[in-house]
Amino acid sequence: MFTLLTFLSVYEISKDNKDNKDKKNFFFQKYAVNSGKRHNFLK
Repeated sequence: MFTLLTFLSVYEISKDNKDNKDKKNFFFQKYAVNSGKRHNFLK
């Protein structure tokens, strides 16, 4: 029983980490696109 609970908690944590990575990548891409537009505008 304990091992199953441990496995589930580890699985949840790794799933959350993956979701956070996807969110970070999404925000970073949006930021990179916006800063790229700003950079071209300033040139």
